[in-house]
Amino acid sequence: MSMFVHHFWGEKHNGFEVLSSNLKHGEQSCRDLEDFVKQLTVMEEQYVKSLARIIKTVGSYSTSSSFSPIWQAIKTSLEKLSSAHSDLIKRWHELNKDIHKYLESLGKKHKTLKDSQSATLEAVQSMQAITNSLAKSKESYSAKFNDYKKVLSEKTNAKKIERSESEFKKATEEYKTNVTKYNSSVDEYKRKMTESTEAFQEHEVEHLSQLEQFIQKFSSVKEEKHTEIGELHYEFHSSLSGLSVESLLDTFVETKGTGADPPGIVDLFACTYVTLHPSLLSVYKYLVSATLHYQFKYFLR
Repeated sequence: MSMFVHHFWGEKHNGFEVLSSNLKHGEQSCRDLEDFVKQLTVMEEQYVKSLARIIKTVGSYSTSSSFSPIWQAIKTSLEKLSSAHSDLIKRWHELNKDIHKYLESLGKKHKTLKDSQSATLEAVQSMQAITNSLAKSKESYSAKFNDYKKVLSEKTNAKKIERSESEFKKATEEYKTNVTKYNSSVDEYKRKMTESTEAFQEHEVEHLSQLEQFIQKFSSVKEEKHTEIGELHYEFHSSLSGLSVESLLDTFVETKGTGADPPGIVDLFACTYVTLHPSLLSVYKYLVSATLHYQFKYFLR
């Protein structure tokens, strides 16, 4: 793992500023994550609402036809799918609450961290000021040295040499003073920066670990629900496989059938003639004979 203490130095001494700014970027990353989960949750909510409308529509389809078991299977599958997505929404809402709670605490943590590193900020600002002064005095020293060499080589008048020498000595003293200041400050600066880089890295490791936990939870819930949804699709496919044409016809017959026996011939004269009054016996025999004759003729057709 990279260590901050080895990577935030540099001539401009702006490593502390980069690490401080990263706190704001870390807070924004957390805010972005919250927004990301929220947007996906809204998308899921819209999908569940669409499913509810479709389920209502399917529920209004005819239940009297032989195809109705298919619609029932579809409706049941959609209801289970809607339930799975609703549970996903619930768990993502819970995740977003955790993210928001962490985000609120993050601002306080950053303030505490910055306050604890205020001495380093002062050391950095002091080091930057001394470094700028050192660079300017070094530039001035080099310029005055070259001017002095030029004057000496030209063998000009003594007054000009004396003035150039005086300016060179003054520049040399300023340069020496700034070198001394720089060297006396650099150890304190390095000590403070080492402490701060370690503190910033400790915070960053904790922060990234927390965000990673959020992402892992998000991913786990998503994977779990996608697996469940895949199983629901398989279950739906299996249920359709069981609803063959033969099965649909059997179900239709069982639920809508009106009887298994076709009507037979009705014998209008099923009563026994023995029980008839003697005066009606001759009439009965005539009617039976006529009826049998009619049935025989119908059969010959």
